[in-house]
Amino acid sequence: MSHMGTPPNTYTCSTVINGLCKDGQVDRALQLKDIMINKWNSKPDAVAYSTIMDAFFKRGMVDKALHVFSEMQKDSNVIVDIVVLNTILSGLCNAQRFNEADRVFEEMAIPPSVRSFNIMIYGYCLHGHHEKSRSYFDRMMDRGLVPDTITFNILIDSHCKDGMVNDSWKLFRLMEKLKVKQDEITYGSMIDGLCLVGRVQDAAKLFESMKEKGIKPNVVICNILIDGYCKHGGVGDA
Repeated sequence: MSHMGTPPNTYTCSTVINGLCKDGQVDRALQLKDIMINKWNSKPDAVAYSTIMDAFFKRGMVDKALHVFSEMQKDSNVIVDIVVLNTILSGLCNAQRFNEADRVFEEMAIPPSVRSFNIMIYGYCLHGHHEKSRSYFDRMMDRGLVPDTITFNILIDSHCKDGMVNDSWKLFRLMEKLKVKQDEITYGSMIDGLCLVGRVQDAAKLFESMKEKGIKPNVVICNILIDGYCKHGGVGDA
């Protein structure tokens, strides 16, 4: 790469590191990062560090990712931004290392973003920890951050799948109160939840409401409602 005598700059190296990680060659990406520091006297940027960490996390190599994060924190030339922190949170939650994820979240030197909260909420919901996911949701609201469509969709879908339809319905109504956009995923999850507990007529009403609001039901939602009618009576309506 430096055969012309001039070492490549940080941007070029970050681009190559990104390509190597996408190609599954994360160890070579790590070697390039070390060469930048030790041979070319060039400093990896936050993008390079984040890309390598993300690649390690996706391969299940959590401790290696955290080691890279530790190196990054020692590098005075690199600013740990929200993208980096969200990468750490996501990797730890996916590995079910929630205590460490909680600690990183609490020790963040910069305010967490909506995405930061979504990562924590999704991680806890995915593994059935509804109280913890709801506590992050409540903290989000207390900080004056407005949950987005993704936040609500995560919670509504998770609650519905676990039969907590009343809780999902309250969240659905809160979306309307906060004027957060409801999409086909929101309606699909809610309709599915109602059908799962036998409230097919309520699901049908929501289906019609969805159409009235200009949200076109997809094939999956139609099939959910048909299946609900078949399992709980009213096949003729289906």
